[in-house]
Amino acid sequence: MTQQCGQANLNGPKLKNSLIPLPPLAEQKRIVEKVEQLMGLCDKLELKLRKEREDSEKLMETVVKGLLEGAAAEI
Repeated sequence: MTQQCGQANLNGPKLKNSLIPLPPLAEQKRIVEKVEQLMGLCDKLELKLRKEREDSEKLMETVVKGLLEGAAAEI
């Protein structure tokens, strides 16, 4: 990388000649498995949150409806 006017510059030829260290294949596979496991957990949590939000909205609608019906009955 070169510095020009305070801005780092990394162009194609410099990038092509750069060495990028990678973990061994077994470690790469272990990382992929762990990421897939965590992504599955995130998906489950997202579904759970969505369901809880829907349940909460239904409960709030029921409460508001009950309050409105109660107020209308008093009139």
